[in-house]
Amino acid sequence: MRNLVCAAVTTLFLLSAKGIYAQSDVYFPPVSGNDWETLSPDSLGWCPEKIESLLNFVEDTDGRAFIILKDGRIVLESYMNGFTPDSMWYWASAGKTITAALVGIAQEEGHLDIHNPVADYLGTGWTDCPAGEELERTVFHQLTMSSGFNEALLFWDCTDPECFNCFYEPGEKWHYHNGVYRRLIEVVEESAETTRNLYTTQKIKNKIGMQGFWFDNLFISRARDMARFGLLALNDFVWDGDPVINDTAYVNAMRSTALPANPAYGYLWWLNGKDHFYAPLIQQQQPGWILPSAPADMYAGMGANDQRMYVVPSQGLTVVRMGEVAFEASTALSGFDDQLWQYISDLACDPLTAASTDRSEINLTVFPNPSPGVVSIANPEKFSAGRIFNMAGIRVWEGTENDLSGQINLRAGVYVMEADLREGGKRSAKIVVF
Repeated sequence: MRNLVCAAVTTLFLLSAKGIYAQSDVYFPPVSGNDWETLSPDSLGWCPEKIESLLNFVEDTDGRAFIILKDGRIVLESYMNGFTPDSMWYWASAGKTITAALVGIAQEEGHLDIHNPVADYLGTGWTDCPAGEELERTVFHQLTMSSGFNEALLFWDCTDPECFNCFYEPGEKWHYHNGVYRRLIEVVEESAETTRNLYTTQKIKNKIGMQGFWFDNLFISRARDMARFGLLALNDFVWDGDPVINDTAYVNAMRSTALPANPAYGYLWWLNGKDHFYAPLIQQQQPGWILPSAPADMYAGMGANDQRMYVVPSQGLTVVRMGEVAFEASTALSGFDDQLWQYISDLACDPLTAASTDRSEINLTVFPNPSPGVVSIANPEKFSAGRIFNMAGIRVWEGTENDLSGQINLRAGVYVMEADLREGGKRSAKIVVF
């Protein structure tokens, strides 16, 4: 069972075809206590049955906590599968976004410079590179996953010097290397002469009313704490008029393309709306956005097993998901994200089709499922096009209405298929191939 919290406040809004957008300033919850203003989903034009479908999807994919903020106010807050508002959970790599903020704060305070060698803060010999090549590796390269270390190493969480072999020129290639990140948070501690927990508390948590703590390199907190940090990011790292980071150039750089090597990555933030991207552990360029169903300007903290914090400036949205892995174990990107955003993007009632019961009853049915390798769609005449993604979020098949009427061949694995309804909207289905 899940516990859902929704309520209303009076605010002036403008109605559009996609919903209603606030004309008020961003709201910030008090830094102490549990008070937090709420906003009725009805005022945004969201349909109750679509909200129910969204929350069912989150619960069915092993979600534990789910929150949507609109301009800082809670629109949806749901706890399920044994979770409560006070339950603590790990952020996984979504916590990298906190470290990115701490680096900016440390630089602003004069403790470090992101363009200086990492060796300035960790000492020489932190890599297995020749001395001259080691000094070419800067804090900037740590922030952008572009230090140029050997991508073939299996122990990608390792921080021993032998795990850092200089293989490429720094900045030449993007390679998701968790060991590099682990050393980055040590750079903050060494340069500022503090601990990650104390620095986070002094510079971020106390200013925005956030709780939580670091356990090794994992940040652990309640869902509302993650939502607070997402709201801080939405408002350019200024909390109710109080800057957490004054350096606007650094803030903008965090959520902008850092290197051509991977346009979908900033300073430890994932960026949507780019023409291609690289996924962790897969050194092959993937065409299109990381999340085709999400707004182009969305940026996100994305952690293993689908810990998520999405920020959408154009819509004033902050979305948080905590829980177990949705489909199968993954690092950062997974097929779960785009499915989730199909539901979120479709929340608004469509006045042209709201009265139709036909559309709401159309499901995407794939058979046989599980399959030995060939699948078909039960009702292809209802759809105009379709796509299939693997669990890394990579598109492995795409077809038009003619292709949907035939058979689709897939290798063994778990996939997500999405298909466009002829009447508008999308439907999705999980496919298991053995």
